[in-house]
Amino acid sequence: MSQSFLVYKKESDKLYYRFSERHFDIIREYLLMSGWELYQNVDDGLIYVKNQLGKNKRNLTLGETLFLLILRLLYDEKQKELLLSRETTISNQEIQEKYIALKIKDRLPAQDEYQKTLKMFEKHSIIELKKGAWNHPDAVIAIFPSIKVALNVQAIEYYSEWLEKETRGDGQVEITDEIEVN
Repeated sequence: MSQSFLVYKKESDKLYYRFSERHFDIIREYLLMSGWELYQNVDDGLIYVKNQLGKNKRNLTLGETLFLLILRLLYDEKQKELLLSRETTISNQEIQEKYIALKIKDRLPAQDEYQKTLKMFEKHSIIELKKGAWNHPDAVIAIFPSIKVALNVQAIEYYSEWLEKETRGDGQVEITDEIEVN
């Protein structure tokens, strides 16, 4: 991940989002001098930065990348549904079911790895725990539109093709750390 996000839908970001929106041009020019580009997606309520040289990226492990893919797939599924809520929410159970449906492994990852990955995505304003605990199946997790920037359509296609190619004869994916994570 090479982006840092301000998400209007995230309560703790609203004040910063509004300030950045009001002073967007000044902030953009200031960041540009130090090699950063500032972007705004008004429709999704996002303001984010990218380094012009591709530096300051967080390289994800294969497991983290697969979780990001699962979150993006769930986000897209929820967006197709008629939502009465302004938030896109999922449960831990839905994440686990998608993990199993993709036949990534015979079993889910360890709880500590699972929680660490979700907390890392929360830190980057991609998801937020709304209700419950990270390890509870019925926990409510909001997925923010920043997921669309963190994992774009081309990346989804790439990882989906990789999953299909890596599927063994028994329908399971052999996970190794040999996939290149962009």
